[in-house]
Amino acid sequence: MGAISYIKARTSNFRNAIWHSNKFGYRVLRPLYASAHFTFSFLFNSAYRNKTIDYLKYRKHYHQFPNFTKANRYPDLFSICQRYFKDKEQVRILSFGCSTGEEVYSINEYLPEATIVGTDISEYNLKECNKKEKKKNISFIHSLSETYQQSKNFDAIFCLAVLQHNDNFNKDIPTATKYTFSQFEEQIITLDEKLKSGGLFFIDQTDFNFLETKLRNQYFPLEVRGNRKSNPRPLYNSKNIRISNEHNCFRVFLKK
Repeated sequence: MGAISYIKARTSNFRNAIWHSNKFGYRVLRPLYASAHFTFSFLFNSAYRNKTIDYLKYRKHYHQFPNFTKANRYPDLFSICQRYFKDKEQVRILSFGCSTGEEVYSINEYLPEATIVGTDISEYNLKECNKKEKKKNISFIHSLSETYQQSKNFDAIFCLAVLQHNDNFNKDIPTATKYTFSQFEEQIITLDEKLKSGGLFFIDQTDFNFLETKLRNQYFPLEVRGNRKSNPRPLYNSKNIRISNEHNCFRVFLKK
């Protein structure tokens, strides 16, 4: 373990408290730590620097800055998709907010014949995507590109751990302000326009409930085991008020 990794491991709890605790001492340290963290990361971490530049460039279109991802992160949802489309040919799937591509390649493992499009707003993320193994059925496009704007008729859309904001995780914040229900609903409506009737909408790890949007009467939860799952994360209502510290919502919806 390198020196920096060792220091990070030893100070993890302390740094987490600075970011999230409302105790006076931590609140005093927060702006100083935030400034130091940003400066160090921007100067010495090329990935962070490039992602920051993307964020500043497209800020009004961002949902969140972090882009954590990993391979096969949602095996239960990928399995549901696999079973649902097992007898269908020419399946088209959209991975919205695909980050550096792990989700796209994971879906490909479950549906190797499907055409999968990954889209992200970060140019850095898309460059990382395109460094991966080239496959004829996989492509990556910028979410503000004309190609993406014109894309439609998907059989399934995955929107996982995208429509959220870190600040809404703070248990001492009763109202969502950095990312609101109107922003959430607007993005849901935009994605709905790209989904076929009879298609599946996969949505998980959000700050709000899909069934509170204007589209709730155009969808119904897919009747499948494992659709509903509890997550230890806050849930806000359509008025941006926190109603629970447990997010227990359906995650797969069938479009009528």
